Amino acid sequence: MISLLTDSRIIVFLLIFFLWALAHSLLASLTIKDILSRRLGRYYHFYRVFYVVLSIVSLIALFILFPLPQGRLYAFDGALFYILKAIQTIALVALLFTATISIEDDFLGLRAAKKFFSARLDSNDTKPLRTSGIMGYSRHPLYFFITVLLWSDPQMTAAWFTVTLSFSIYFLIGSIFEERKLIFLYGDDYINYQKKVRRFIPLKKVHKRLRSERYS
Repeated sequence: MISLLTDSRIIVFLLIFFLWALAHSLLASLTIKDILSRRLGRYYHFYRVFYVVLSIVSLIALFILFPLPQGRLYAFDGALFYILKAIQTIALVALLFTATISIEDDFLGLRAAKKFFSARLDSNDTKPLRTSGIMGYSRHPLYFFITVLLWSDPQMTAAWFTVTLSFSIYFLIGSIFEERKLIFLYGDDYINYQKKVRRFIPLKKVHKRLRSERYS
């Protein structure tokens, strides 16, 4: 196991992934978006679509150009195998549900791109702060469910472990910078939201909900 995790291909991948994550975060920063909105004018409405496509294509290229070792680190069988697979299935369903909300919030930028052809053009893409539904349990449900999906695989290879660890660290650090941007955009509303809802794991919120239903 140690020899697999110290493979030079993993070290190179982590370095390149760090650079990808840094570029991904910088391109989503308010500073860069403000500069581009002033430079691009009405064409800025296509920026979100460009950002999403660039992120996906560059990430795919990263996996193709820097392949990881496939040696197995561990594998569970029996009851534990099915328990982990059940957790993965639940996480996948929850992830797809959460993704529909993100699409509704114009995560892909399609609604913003349509503004280019509208009579009324503006570069303000700030959406109302969503705090209900799944967002009332976790401030970053997409990050949470992807992390659960990755870590609950009962058959862990060196490649899968590296990818899982990379994204887990990125989600943690990325959420910190993302929330700084959200505080700037929404002010006290987001600060109050932070006090009520956990960043990732909604254990306290779920426990409180279960207790209220039990004694109702």
